[in-house]
Amino acid sequence: MLERGEIASMKELAESESTDNSYVGRIINLTLLAPEIIAGILDDTIPDVQIDRLGISPPLLWSEQLRLVGIAAPS
Repeated sequence: MLERGEIASMKELAESESTDNSYVGRIINLTLLAPEIIAGILDDTIPDVQIDRLGISPPLLWSEQLRLVGIAAPS
């Protein structure tokens, strides 16, 4: 919706989904996660508390994200 220009802002998206800006921001942050973390979320091998932390303010570097959740970075 945001990428296609159907919704102009996170606030507008939150209103259209009957939720708040904070929730929308956390969900958008999850799109920045390392592929290994996404796989761990889908496999249910990463605890929810760690996912919540990453949703608030994920590090930009995937290697740092992996370190935070206890996954060894690929070499």
